[in-house]
Amino acid sequence: MPDTKKVEKNKTNEGLQQYQETLRQQRFADIDKAIDTLRESGLKVSKKAIAEEIGVSVQTMNKDYIKAYLLSYPEFNSDLPPF
Repeated sequence: MPDTKKVEKNKTNEGLQQYQETLRQQRFADIDKAIDTLRESGLKVSKKAIAEEIGVSVQTMNKDYIKAYLLSYPEFNSDLPPF
């Protein structure tokens, strides 16, 4: 017979993980939009500029999952052709 507390904890963890993933995806969408806005305005695309555009700290922009995501943009990855 499964331990009810353990089952409830697993469900809570799964729900939290889904919520966190949703927040990450929203953050990525915000970053995409900010980069487009900065490019269209002719402004330099940087972590600081993106942070200001989306209303987060530069520390947030330095999180590993965001740094990895930014590598998909030529401004943050010299191995990609320029925009």
